Order: sequence, then structure tokens, then C-alpha cells
Amino acid sequence: MVLFNKKNFLGLILIPLAISYFFRFLYVLSLAFTYWRDFDFFFYGLLAYTVVYFLLFRHGSRFWLTLEHELTHIFFGLLSFRRTDFLFVTHDIGGMVRFQEGANMIMRLAPYFFPTFPMFILLLKPLINVNYDNPYLFILGIFFGYHIFSTIREFHPRQPDFEADGLFFSSIFIFMLNCIFLSCILLVLLDGWTSFGLFLRDGFLNTLYFFKDAFLYLTMPKQEPVPRLHY
Repeated sequence: MVLFNKKNFLGLILIPLAISYFFRFLYVLSLAFTYWRDFDFFFYGLLAYTVVYFLLFRHGSRFWLTLEHELTHIFFGLLSFRRTDFLFVTHDIGGMVRFQEGANMIMRLAPYFFPTFPMFILLLKPLINVNYDNPYLFILGIFFGYHIFSTIREFHPRQPDFEADGLFFSSIFIFMLNCIFLSCILLVLLDGWTSFGLFLRDGFLNTLYFFKDAFLYLTMPKQEPVPRLHY
């Protein structure tokens, strides 16, 4: 196993950024729980999926879970202008998608950090009539829970998608982007897209301040200790 390579070095650099966005995510969660009554049906949907998952889906067929996983690969393949060779999905042994030009890092890791269904549902928010807000929020909450549980279920050290980029880098990258995208959904519900832009800015600036302080600490001349007088 190669401990020191470009991806692992990049993973080390990303750690302060991931920590910064994690604490911002915790703050967003605190806001969501404080004002949960403003979009309570979202939490009802999340709770409903949690119950159904443990009762029915936890040990059931993985076909739909695998299909959504592979479709996310394909979606980011389309964004990267990659042509899909074939798609293979099963009920129990996973699936596979292959691209003619190969897959880049984002395409490989996208299913683990990008909440595909929740993000598409979120983009439909301006089109939803106010009379259907509660059903809309309930459905969004269901798929929010789906992303959380599917990511936990699919993330494991033997996952083939992590081989090219390494488990260390993949873990840091996936963790950071989950904090970002899950915060995005909650912030848009709380206060619109502008608040998400501020979230991205603050998380990035906090990381810059960290590196600035670390650089100043390492380059600052060390003061000579004041000699003590002994009597």
C-alpha cells in the first residue's frame, strides 16, 4: 500500500476544509432543529423513511439502490462528456457502469456525496404551488433520508470505486461534500439559495484563515527564552 502519493497528500490538505464545513454543517443542523416547525413535514418524511428502511429495506433487494447509484455515475459522466458503454444492475451483487473514455474522480465518487434525488427535487421548489408545500417537503424528507442511509450502506473499505483514488482521499472528499450538499438542502429550505452561498464562502474563508495562521506560526521568529536568575 502506498502511503505517500498525490491523492493522500491532497487528502491531508482537504482535512482543514472538511473540518470547517463539518462545523458549518453542525451549525446548519442546529438552525434546522430550532426552526423545524417552518418545514416540519420535511422531518416527518425523514422519520418515515427511517422507520420504513429498518422495517423493510435494510435486508431487502438492492436493485433500486444500485440503479440510483449507477445512474448518478452516468449523470456525472454526461456532465463530463463521457459516453456510457453499458449499464449492469442486479438485485443482490451490485452493478456496474462503464464509460468509453474511462471515469474521472468526480464520476467515480459522485454517488457517495451527491444526493441525486433530493437535489433534483430541491430544484423544483420554485415550481411548487404553496398549497402543495407539505407533500413536497414530505417527499424531499423521504429522499433526504434515502441518501443518508444509502451512503452509509454503500460506503465500505472494499468498495471498488475507491481503488483508483484511495480510501483515505475518498473518505475525506466524500465526507466534506456530504456536509456541503446536505447543508445546501437545509439552508435552501430555511432561507433560500443566498444563505447557501454564504455557507460556501464562510467555510472556505475559515480554511484560509487556518492556513494563514499556521504559516505565520511556522515562519514567525522564535523568541529567545528569558534567562532566569538563580539565587
